[in-house]
Amino acid sequence: MNHLFITPNDIALITGKSVRTANRYLSIIKDSLNKQKHQNVTIVEYANYEGIELNELIKFLQGQKGKF
Repeated sequence: MNHLFITPNDIALITGKSVRTANRYLSIIKDSLNKQKHQNVTIVEYANYEGIELNELIKFLQGQKGKF
């Protein structure tokens, strides 16, 4: 894997929403995970939050951007 944390761009690819909307959604996820503003959400935390299999999420992101 190239990176540990989920980004708004990743969320935009997954959801089909704009990057700005994905950024807002990431803030909601951080709040629900009791993370501070400067803390990041890991790909594992995102997968668990969404109820997505981690392997499926990684496969999807690899197919979309070849980034993992």
